[in-house]
Amino acid sequence: MLTTILKHYGVAHQLDKACEEMGELIASIQRFKRVMDSKNPLYDEMLYEMLGELADVYNLLDQLLIAFDSDTDDAVHTYRIMKQIRELERIARKL
Repeated sequence: MLTTILKHYGVAHQLDKACEEMGELIASIQRFKRVMDSKNPLYDEMLYEMLGELADVYNLLDQLLIAFDSDTDDAVHTYRIMKQIRELERIARKL
């Protein structure tokens, strides 16, 4: 399905769309943070909006991985996670 969408719109368009959707996700996260208390009447609405934007970004990122034929995406992903873990360990050693 994602390949069909990518072929229809093209890589350049989906790169632009990814930037747009990431901006919308950032705005949605900021709005959600203002109502994070689950007792806030807007909590469910803002959570639903944020999760929708997150799904949009996730789908576009998957399309870009397809577009750039990234067979190494798991390796790169694992490397970036391990880099962050090493940084946390470095910080913990300083405490």
